[in-house]
This record gives sequence, structure tokens and C-alpha cells, in this order.
Amino acid sequence: FAWYLGRRHVNSSVMRAASESYLARHDILTKAPNRLYFLEEMRRTIDDAVAQNREFALFVIDLNRFKEINDTLGHPTGDLMIQSIASRLKACVLDRGFVARIGGDEFAMILNDIRHQDEVEGFARDIVESLEAPHHIDERVLQCRCSVGIAIGPRDGSTADELLKAADLALYAVKATPKLSYRFYDAE
Repeated sequence: FAWYLGRRHVNSSVMRAASESYLARHDILTKAPNRLYFLEEMRRTIDDAVAQNREFALFVIDLNRFKEINDTLGHPTGDLMIQSIASRLKACVLDRGFVARIGGDEFAMILNDIRHQDEVEGFARDIVESLEAPHHIDERVLQCRCSVGIAIGPRDGSTADELLKAADLALYAVKATPKLSYRFYDAE
């Protein structure tokens, strides 16, 4: 009996540790990786890209005027919209990359093993089209515009922080030009 209780205690400790590890690295609302897990994955991606002499794309995606959804329709509707956005982003990347929710209405995505800038540009258009298509939430049809900043690793930065900064600068440039939906980082 003592052996059984001891084994049960060990099993529950292992399960608790696994649960705590999951919660520390995932967003509760979307079940997507969070900023911490994303930065860990960025470091691995950079190391792999350098070792294999290949490039990858980093997309930082911000939902435009999302606060209006929360303010006018309430946070429960906003939460459902965030879940819908996360689901669509996961469907876009499939097994070619990684999606994380890194802020309230901000997501980041890694697209591995890119070959041409045209491929990345096409993927950015796919992200925008997918997110801007109507979302059916609580018997409402909602639309949400987004802005996407893109950095190419390791060309635009050799660390996760440098690449995030580059993608953020591209994102700010998009937001300053309302007719654009996405933009690549340009050092100039």
C-alpha cells in the first residue's frame, strides 16, 4: 500500500510539473505558445538557420483597432475573436513554422526554410486575407484588419531581440501607411 501511495505521489508531482511547464509557455486563451516559448523557439530557429545556411521569415502581426471590438462588443466577444485569429494563423503556417501570441492583440509567426522573397510576400498576403475574411462570432459577422511587419533571419538580425526589433520597425512603417497591410524590414 505504501508503494502504491508513493508511486501515486510521484505521478502527481510529475503531472503537476508538466502542467506548470505548459502554463508557463502557453497562452491560456488560445493555447498557442506565449512570448517566452516564442523567444526560445526563435533562438533555436536562428541557430538552425545559421548552421544550415538558410533563411527564415519572422512575421509580427498586429490587429488594427481591436480595442474597438472589446469596447463595443465586450471582452468575451474579443476573446472569441482572438481565438479565431489564432486558429487561422495556425492553419496558415501548418508544419512550416511556428505561431505564438506575444501580446494582447499581437501575434508572431516563423516561416522556416524560405527560398525567395516572393514566397514570403505571398505568405504575407495569405495571412492578411485569412485574418481579414469575415469571422462568425456569437451570431455576428466581424471583420478585423491587420498589419504585418516582416524580418528575414538571420539577414536582418542575428539574435531574437534584433529580429523582433526589425519586424516591429517594419510593422510601425505599415501602420504609418494606411494603404499597406505588410512590409519588409529595410535598414534605411
